[in-house]
Amino acid sequence: MNPYRRHIRRSIPRRQPRGLVLIVVLVVIVLLSLGAYTFSEYMVIENKSANFHGKTIQARALADSGVEFVSAILSNRAHVASVGLFHNPGLFQGHLMINSVQAGGRGRFTVIAPVEGDISARNVRFGLIDESSKLNLNTVAKLQAAADAAAAATGTANAGTASGSSSTDSSSGSTDTTLANPLMGLPGMTLEISEAIFDWIDEDDDQREHGAENEIYQSLNPPYECKNQPLETLDELLLIRGITPQLLFGEDANRNGLLDPNENDGPLTPPLDNADGMLDRGWAAYLTVHSRELNLQPDRALRIDVNKNTLDALYDSLVDAFDEDSAKFIVAYRLYGPVPVIAASGVGTGGTGGTGNSGGGSPAGGNSGGGRSTSSGAGRSSGGGGAPSAAAAGINTQQLAQLAQLAGQAMAGQAGTVTRGGMNLAGGGPNKITSIYNLIGAQVKGMIDGTTQTLDSPWKDDVSAIPGYLPKLLDFLSINGSEQFVEGRININQAHREVLIGLPNITEDIVQKIVSKQLRGANGEPLSESDSKRSNTSWLYTDGILDLATLAQLDPFITGKGDVFRMQVIGHFDSGGPVVRIEAILDATQNPPQPIFFRDLTDLGRGYTVPQAPPVSK
Repeated sequence: MNPYRRHIRRSIPRRQPRGLVLIVVLVVIVLLSLGAYTFSEYMVIENKSANFHGKTIQARALADSGVEFVSAILSNRAHVASVGLFHNPGLFQGHLMINSVQAGGRGRFTVIAPVEGDISARNVRFGLIDESSKLNLNTVAKLQAAADAAAAATGTANAGTASGSSSTDSSSGSTDTTLANPLMGLPGMTLEISEAIFDWIDEDDDQREHGAENEIYQSLNPPYECKNQPLETLDELLLIRGITPQLLFGEDANRNGLLDPNENDGPLTPPLDNADGMLDRGWAAYLTVHSRELNLQPDRALRIDVNKNTLDALYDSLVDAFDEDSAKFIVAYRLYGPVPVIAASGVGTGGTGGTGNSGGGSPAGGNSGGGRSTSSGAGRSSGGGGAPSAAAAGINTQQLAQLAQLAGQAMAGQAGTVTRGGMNLAGGGPNKITSIYNLIGAQVKGMIDGTTQTLDSPWKDDVSAIPGYLPKLLDFLSINGSEQFVEGRININQAHREVLIGLPNITEDIVQKIVSKQLRGANGEPLSESDSKRSNTSWLYTDGILDLATLAQLDPFITGKGDVFRMQVIGHFDSGGPVVRIEAILDATQNPPQPIFFRDLTDLGRGYTVPQAPPVSK
């Protein structure tokens, strides 16, 4: 072969495949575009996530603002009386906090609650839940003691072992049922569980017959001790033998107090329910550990203790707060007790107001907190736990009081004789006042200015006059000593039937009448407070539900309003987006009101749909 030709063949370059570079370029472009698109998507997602997170923080701030807003309202006690806290849409629904036309939109908070008396469990109201509308487990022992005392006074056995006991009003011939154990009105409550609760909160290690103490709890795995102290939260109840989450919280899985679809479909979706069209709210709807009221005058000074031992100091305080006639009457009441009411049969019964005997006080009072005549015509004590009235026993009340006073003077050696209003106060006052209602329409007969005189109460038994003078009496006078707070009284304006039926000496008929007058319409819709008389319990008398004697007996256990409030607050936006729901309890007995409980319920869901909590134009 020609060497030149071979050289030429070797020097001619081979041709590369056409279009390969273009393909490579296109692939690179596609990959770069995909990376850019993915990066862009990630940035959009991150932007949305950041915005959502920011709005969630804002929603939480909105909900927190709702708590602070309520705290500011409660801190002005003079203003609270004129502000509806039970249902006030203008104040608590869709309260505007962020007024922005930018991406965030308008932000609001809503203070919302279920209508507790709504059988359908579908209505809401915009306001607060008074913790005094519930049974305070830390003070329930007082109710049990009062029930035991009442049973002892009437000769009815009561060791808290029955769910109810029968009491007959012989004057009307009707039989009604009252509970022997204040916890037995709760749905699903058993004797074993109720006594286990008492054992958990009492201070001793003595186990009740059906209760549970350390021996039982130490045998569990893991073991723990019986607390033997007051409860701090309701969740602690789950540590007590026999109490389950189903009993405590019922079917209300998201804690909104409403019957949601998943709470009415049986076993299809959690929680397990009976699909009966009604919501079992559990015991949490009826129980609390926080209820209390201030025992202070409007200027936050301590109220006057009408049962203080130094009668001269009591007299002087009453003159400053009221007048000479009022001071003389109350001090004379403490010295001599009220004049017994004479029944139609001519036999003396308990006076219009209870004295020492109605609350475990001195028998020298000779009165039993509103005794009444029976069909046999003999007076009987109805004050709950006191001895039979002196009048019913044929003993002169005034003589007893004077003897007690003389004994006190003898002990004092007559060296410290003190007089006020023409009365010798050195011996002290043997008669206790167990209710401010004792003073209404009462009479006192005793030695005044050296002669026997009868004093009429400055506060007349007149239903038209009571709303005028009673608020001042309740604001300035107290039977609770020098305590700054009164714990555990039940708000009759909001309490459930299951709570009211646990009060001592109350009947189903009375409970039904009270519930029928509470702050809601016939169909369960919420009503705004429109009647100032509901701030105290006197409407039970003026509306004809109770007589004064029965009202005086119940007075240590009931109130018209409390000072500790539970609320659910949702923070939300007009444009939608994240919603935060929190639950808080504010103690308005402190100044300023203090949060004593806080829980984020957001993980349980919004709880309230948009139509139930719509934004309000403001």
